[in-house]
Amino acid sequence: MNINPDPLMLRLAKRRLEKGLTMYQVANLVGVATNTIGKWEAGRTDPTWAHLQKWMAVMDMEVWVRQLDPEQAEAARRVNGG
Repeated sequence: MNINPDPLMLRLAKRRLEKGLTMYQVANLVGVATNTIGKWEAGRTDPTWAHLQKWMAVMDMEVWVRQLDPEQAEAARRVNGG
């Protein structure tokens, strides 16, 4: 369990507040429970890739993915138990 908010989660929380949206509103648009948004923003749990994409779309933010080179990809697989 991660207890330090990720910079992306902090940006999403800030953007939610800038847009004047409540966690309840965002949760309904993303399709999750209200407390889930709070957990994500606080860094207690991480969203799935699908939920992250929905959440960022709701916030009018683009998703950018960096391509890993083969060595980085293999290291990530080992870290993630794959």
